[in-house]
Amino acid sequence: TKLILLDSLLQEDFSERMLKSSNPRVGPDRESEAGHMDVNRPYPYEKEGEDDAVSLSESVIDGSSNPFSSDVRSLATLQSGFCQINPVTKTGQRLYMVHMLLLPFLPIAALIIQNSTTLNNLLHYQKEVERIGAKVDAATLLEKFITNMQRERSEVAFHIFTNGTQTLGLNLSERFLITDNALEKMPWPEMKVSESYRMFKSKLRFQIRHGDFRQRISQDEEDIQSILNWYNSADGLFLNHLSQDIRGTNSSAVWRYLIAYKNLLRAIENIGIAVVYGIRYYGKGSITNENYVQFIRHDTLGFEYIEQSQNFVAQIRKDYKKITDEGKDIPIIMSGRDDILAQKEQNPDPKEALRYYMATFNYTEDLRVVLQDLRLRIVEIVKNELSAANQQQAFGIAVLLLVLIISPVIIFLVRNATVTIQIFSLSLSKKAKELKLEKRKAVSLTYQMLPKSIAKDYQSKKKLSAKKFDSVTVFYSDIADFHKMVQDTTPVDMVIFLNVLYKMFDTHMEKYEVFKVDTVNDCHMVASGLPECNGDKHAVDIAEFALDVLASSAMIIIKQHPKDRLQMRGSIHTGSVIAGVQVVGSKMPRYRIFGDTVDFVANMNVSGEALKAQVSLETKILLDTVGGYKTEPKGLINIPNQEGSVDTFWLLGKEGSTISKYSDLPGRVVFDGTEEPEFMRDLAEYSTNKDVA
Repeated sequence: TKLILLDSLLQEDFSERMLKSSNPRVGPDRESEAGHMDVNRPYPYEKEGEDDAVSLSESVIDGSSNPFSSDVRSLATLQSGFCQINPVTKTGQRLYMVHMLLLPFLPIAALIIQNSTTLNNLLHYQKEVERIGAKVDAATLLEKFITNMQRERSEVAFHIFTNGTQTLGLNLSERFLITDNALEKMPWPEMKVSESYRMFKSKLRFQIRHGDFRQRISQDEEDIQSILNWYNSADGLFLNHLSQDIRGTNSSAVWRYLIAYKNLLRAIENIGIAVVYGIRYYGKGSITNENYVQFIRHDTLGFEYIEQSQNFVAQIRKDYKKITDEGKDIPIIMSGRDDILAQKEQNPDPKEALRYYMATFNYTEDLRVVLQDLRLRIVEIVKNELSAANQQQAFGIAVLLLVLIISPVIIFLVRNATVTIQIFSLSLSKKAKELKLEKRKAVSLTYQMLPKSIAKDYQSKKKLSAKKFDSVTVFYSDIADFHKMVQDTTPVDMVIFLNVLYKMFDTHMEKYEVFKVDTVNDCHMVASGLPECNGDKHAVDIAEFALDVLASSAMIIIKQHPKDRLQMRGSIHTGSVIAGVQVVGSKMPRYRIFGDTVDFVANMNVSGEALKAQVSLETKILLDTVGGYKTEPKGLINIPNQEGSVDTFWLLGKEGSTISKYSDLPGRVVFDGTEEPEFMRDLAEYSTNKDVA
């Protein structure tokens, strides 16, 4: 398929180029007044003089830089496509279909995997939230048991200090029963304890040992220190277990609340221990040094834990400030705390002990209210997280189902689109080739309107700045009495005449390092020495170019006056100019020159004569320096905007030339109808007029 395609392209290009070669090759015909632009001229880097079909075939085979071979390679690449698949063949179409179906399938598969992973993570998160909820429920029951143990400790201590003469509202039997009920409701935590604490391995063991301890208290077999040690060790063990459970919830949104909950519970525990030593102080009238140290330790820890709880949860700070501002028992606690810290000696006073205990009891109960509010907030947060996890899980399942439903539809649509692409693949390839050819023509036009070096910079989007050239030779020519010729000539014949004139100019321009700067009607401006400087050679190139052009112009036959010669005149001047690219409108770039040299040569040409080249003194000096050119004085002439008269000369010819005078020119050539512009050959009206004539 690829060989057939290349063969068809070669035949099409060969036919096109053979049609173009029916006319003689001419040089870069950059622009004409008639609007003719030769877009069929060789590309700036295309080799001339070779057979186009052969060179094209070779360039396709060996990968040379022929522009058309690049178009063929681009077309082959377009047809090869992904992984060297040719969409023209049946096998290529099947493979292309497979590749196109894989395109939507891969992201769909990735989306399914992503949703499945998300659902899996949500399930794990949901289980984690449920585990935290279970821990919160267990911690609630544990906290109630610890609270009752703390109250039991205070009442037992008060009983010991008052020798059983007073109670704190409940007798010990009633208090023991309340604590036992809380123990029965609490699920026993699985704790890793040492051998010395083996009584905490099960609820039954603890109940037995705790019952024995209570029996010894009733029989007054335990002192206050052993009582404190028992209750403190039990409460401390349960609080440590609660802290370890909270450490496993760092990934949850409730971990701050759980830490504050644990700290607040420890604060109540330490305040309760300190209260026991305070009750002993009022019951005995003094405090030992060891008890004093323990009071300071637990009192300080209690307030430190409260402060930490406030740092974790801002609401606790507000609630605690309300307790301190509105609580009536705070002054009693602070006063008793100051008395104990001062170790004031006083008589045993059970009433003062009861008063101190009730104040601290109310204070700790207020803290337990804050603790209860915090526990309710934790439960609410857990419920909200569990609800959010369920919603996200439902949403993930819905998205997964939607993807599974839409996937076949997407694949079906992609299949239909692929079939459509395959149907139009050849058409698109043809359009791509035509676009390449049109782009090539546009580049060719740019090279015709600009010098080669400037055109390269323009195509590569480089910044083109104006430049001053100190020594440039400019040739300016026109046709004498051209306005009369226009009046005597039909528009069609005038277009044919101008086309012949412009082709004559362009033919001679290929022989020299010159550039056509401007063309208006019959006027031509040609310059040498820019944009690449060539020393003093620019004067020589322009001089020889002028001699050739004037000699050739004499060979052009005017249709209305076949016996007359074309009255062309020219002038040459050397000087400095400023040259740069000027964009006409917003799209057409032109290379222009400006300066006194341009005005000088144009004004000098007004005083010229037909079939003669007039040169300025500056140009004559350069020609004399080179040598070999014949000139004769013309005389002084006045140039507008110049001070005084200037001396000019006639350029007669070059020494050793076979033509010494324009009158000695060989036989003139009559340009027949084949020299008319190509674009006019398709005009029906022109063809009709031609037949009539």
